Amino acid sequence: MRAPIRARHPVATRDPAVTRRKKRNTLRHPSRDTSTAATPPSDNSSSFRSSVRRAVGVEDRELFRRTRRVQRWQDLSRSNDDHTSANLASQGWKWRRHKKGFELYTRESSMLSVSGAPVGSQTLSSLLDSEILAVGNVACSISQLASPLRSPSESSYNSFMRTLYGSDFIYGSLVHQAIFRRKSRANSNNAAQPTKDRTNQLLVKTCAFVHTSLFDKKNEQLCYAELFSPTSSGGFNISTCSLAAREVITGKVRPPLRRALHQLHPLSTSLSAEPATSGVQVVFRARFHRSQSDESCSAKVMNARLWKFAMGMCELGKLVDTAQRAQGLSSSCMNHTIAGGPRNSRCIVCTRTMFHIFMMRSCCRCELCSYNVCHACCSSQRVAIYNRHVAPLLVCARCHESLDRDEFDSQLRAIKPISEGRNGLFL
Repeated sequence: MRAPIRARHPVATRDPAVTRRKKRNTLRHPSRDTSTAATPPSDNSSSFRSSVRRAVGVEDRELFRRTRRVQRWQDLSRSNDDHTSANLASQGWKWRRHKKGFELYTRESSMLSVSGAPVGSQTLSSLLDSEILAVGNVACSISQLASPLRSPSESSYNSFMRTLYGSDFIYGSLVHQAIFRRKSRANSNNAAQPTKDRTNQLLVKTCAFVHTSLFDKKNEQLCYAELFSPTSSGGFNISTCSLAAREVITGKVRPPLRRALHQLHPLSTSLSAEPATSGVQVVFRARFHRSQSDESCSAKVMNARLWKFAMGMCELGKLVDTAQRAQGLSSSCMNHTIAGGPRNSRCIVCTRTMFHIFMMRSCCRCELCSYNVCHACCSSQRVAIYNRHVAPLLVCARCHESLDRDEFDSQLRAIKPISEGRNGLFL
């Protein structure tokens, strides 16, 4: 049985020398809380390994603030009347198409930074931010839709992304997770009234997509922070903000094609799901912040990707049906499905295609994650199983990185790499 990769956990990180002493005092007294907005988890964080280097170069509180800003300035209305064609047209939205119960709109708006602050007054279309909006209903309950979207594991994350985007999606990693608990009173005037605990789940993820243009062969990579927040009306909100490649340490596309990639940054998205008479009303909005662009991705590529994101929202009904069928499968059927392994046509490490000019590229299957990888992204490693049996396994670069960071379950542990010679080791 393959050992599943656990989510990357928040651990202590090294701060600048100016504030290092203050941070050390904070780490010595974990019960001390300096935040007024949210309280970090105590149950989960107690078991985290502080000896492993942090997988994200940004503090959890800063990630929480960034994603919360997206929730504030996106300001997605929960009223059905606010999403009529006439009302959206008055706000500058242009209708594009109808697909599977969703209406898709686009517009160009004044520049807005990821922090939510306007950037001057621009009038030229080449200087405006690009936005896309998807509004529709999904015939399901809130819990049925929230369960797959929360993606608590890396395998479920890849499963639902592949359902939404099909072969356009290559692979994604769950790099980091944290829990923030926000307490709110039903009536602020009554101090004696018990508080309601609203848990916010913060995740840092990476994903890679196939290029959208026939002439531009560079694939695309996105690193982002995602905040899942329940609402007082019984729904939920998922807000995301992209991260620069330098802010994420692990889980990214590896050489030799790291430079031949479009880094999707900066962008932000917000998804609002609220109970409705016909199921769940979904409002999805995405924005490309042109003012903070570092030229790592052109506006044309970013606009095409935003449109792909909106088209993926039209597959939410299919996502719910797939999740329901997966829960109904027997254990024998599940084991039979898993035994076959994923049938990916691109390397999950460098994103190169396995087929080159009607010939299959030299590749192998990783014996930990079962994904196909190219010859250059796989090596033989000595892995200790249950700290007793040592076996040579073919391991891809992603799983090798996870072994080095001790992110697998306790039954797997890297011992020492075998010689780099790979002749005769690949299937």
